[in-house]
Amino acid sequence: MDIDVFEGFQKQYNSAFCNKEDSFSLQELKLVFEQICAGLGVADSNFPLALWARKRIQNRKKDGSFPTLDPRTELMSSFFLHDIVQIKKTPGIRVAQYAEALCSALTNRIQIDTDVSLMKHWLKADCYPQGKWPSVHSPSLMQQLAINLAVSEQSIFSVNGPPGTGKTPLLKEFVATNIVKRAALMAKYATPDDAFKKVDFKNPPDVYNQTFYRPANDLTVYGILVASNNNAAVENVSLEW
Repeated sequence: MDIDVFEGFQKQYNSAFCNKEDSFSLQELKLVFEQICAGLGVADSNFPLALWARKRIQNRKKDGSFPTLDPRTELMSSFFLHDIVQIKKTPGIRVAQYAEALCSALTNRIQIDTDVSLMKHWLKADCYPQGKWPSVHSPSLMQQLAINLAVSEQSIFSVNGPPGTGKTPLLKEFVATNIVKRAALMAKYATPDDAFKKVDFKNPPDVYNQTFYRPANDLTVYGILVASNNNAAVENVSLEW
């Protein structure tokens, strides 16, 4: 299903739920469930009907009015949807190269662990990162090469290795580097307030919290997202930090 069709379909049922003045009966909910399955082109028999409810409090805005009801739920989280569509429509040269790397002939691959001159180039002082994670152990030769390469304006960089070969300690070096770079950028602001922008909540959590402070865009580029299909792996990284 095209994303525009899907979102139109979703808005149609969001509106039906939010604009209904009285509550839904069980039979009405079953009917809506069947209609949604039919609209998505799936058999409702494949998905046993499960009812789920959540209480949500809507607080008034500054002018006394209520914000528009947000119909989203954790059961329909599709935060990857727009990103996937954007990549599909305009993949960009780097994304295309990454996705098609294994399908193309290996014509210019560099075996850096056997190229002494290239190793010396990337181990020069000016190739080292600005930050260093405080540790009694220094990175190994190949770890340091990976660190120096990764902080050298690489668009996409991957490090592969079996468990216990030091991939998590490697991530610490990237964290330290980003902290130092962000600190250097923050030092250029005339006042600390310049690093933040005051923004109104679309749906205030309560009457006392109507605004929040968003970091400047040039600071957010140093954020780090740790993602994995293994919860233990993410926990391992976060505990180390």
